[in-house]
Amino acid sequence: LDGLELSELTGIPLGTLSKILAGISDSPKLSNMVLIADALGCTLDYLVSGTPENTNNYTLSAEEIAFIEAYRQLDGHGRELVSMVAHKELDRVGMVAIIDYEFSSTICGILSINICY
Repeated sequence: LDGLELSELTGIPLGTLSKILAGISDSPKLSNMVLIADALGCTLDYLVSGTPENTNNYTLSAEEIAFIEAYRQLDGHGRELVSMVAHKELDRVGMVAIIDYEFSSTICGILSINICY
């Protein structure tokens, strides 16, 4: 996708778009940035920060956030215990869990649980 194609997709004049893409425009119009994000199939947040959209659709409760914060403070042994308890509880309620964890905190220090029904 080049500047001309993006200009055609967004309706933004090529001169204006070129200034935005080159970083010459100090404060591009929000409406133009929204058009660019839509044309590229990304969020405005991604254009600004480069951080992909969170697509897991989870909304955490205050209790869940507190649990994650406490979990992050645990050492490897504590995290292993949490994992074992999670496995046992999921077995008890008849669910199958795939729990991925690395004691070296390679998964951002978060216990990642994928529950399959």
